[in-house]
Amino acid sequence: MNRQVKKDIGNIQLQKETLVDRLNKVWAPVITEIRTLLNAISGNIDKTVAVTNYITANQSVLLVDASVADAIVYLPNPKNTKREITIKKIDTTFNNVFVYPINVPPLTTPTIDDAVNLVFNIPYQSVTLITDGINWYLI
Repeated sequence: MNRQVKKDIGNIQLQKETLVDRLNKVWAPVITEIRTLLNAISGNIDKTVAVTNYITANQSVLLVDASVADAIVYLPNPKNTKREITIKKIDTTFNNVFVYPINVPPLTTPTIDDAVNLVFNIPYQSVTLITDGINWYLI
């Protein structure tokens, strides 16, 4: 190869490296933000095969696998909860998913649509609940 061709190849490689650096500078913050959002979202979703489940303060979705046996889900204290909670059955059986509100004194026993519990068993069924700070309601 002659010197001019080597020089041109060197310039092309330099331009390529400069372009890659520029793209990294532009897209790196965007990719970081996307990863942060995905981690935040996935942190609110839990999948469980446990028989007894307590929804924690930061959960908004609970995926329940009741394929082995009936499952029980306990809702958090409605007094300090002002958000939606979705519970989804993710199996094909007709085993029950029982949902109970937690009774935290001095509150009266919270209800779900004026009932002491909620039961569902249709494969892939989901329920979404909200609270007014005292009771839970299906929406």
